[in-house]
Amino acid sequence: CQETDDGGGGSYEGKATIGLHPETYEPYLSSLVSVIKAAQPDAKLFFHQTWAYELDSSHSDFVRYGNNQAAMFDCIKKASEKAAESIGAGLIPTGKAIQILRETVPDFDYKNGGLSLCRDGFHLSLDYGRFTAAAVWLYFLSGKQIKTEEFGDFDTLLLRKITDVVNRL
Repeated sequence: CQETDDGGGGSYEGKATIGLHPETYEPYLSSLVSVIKAAQPDAKLFFHQTWAYELDSSHSDFVRYGNNQAAMFDCIKKASEKAAESIGAGLIPTGKAIQILRETVPDFDYKNGGLSLCRDGFHLSLDYGRFTAAAVWLYFLSGKQIKTEEFGDFDTLLLRKITDVVNRL
């Protein structure tokens, strides 16, 4: 939880492999929110939506979802939306942004030779994956759009495609 001038705020996320099941959040999430609200009654709460693993992920827990990225994301989406709603938190939809990029931007269509947004099948890549997450967080916490021209080491056309997706969430 990070304190701010306007009363504070906090963000939460479930562990990717077990957090896909809303029942695993309780009683911990409610207890955590109670502690935060006792200390900062006006705190703004956020729940971070994680992303599904890459299509060919070798993570041992991927089998729980039939090694199916779409099925995993569907579980993430439902669980994170339910958790955010249950605690009155805003949802930071990083997972949704990642999935939209995978499904609609050919440059990130890994199945057909595009770039992966993961570096090891489950953690975000150090370039475009993390850039996407940062852009989502910036946009949802501040309403500001990330300035793509400040990232000279990246393909600015790809960055614009990412920010176009983020700004439509």
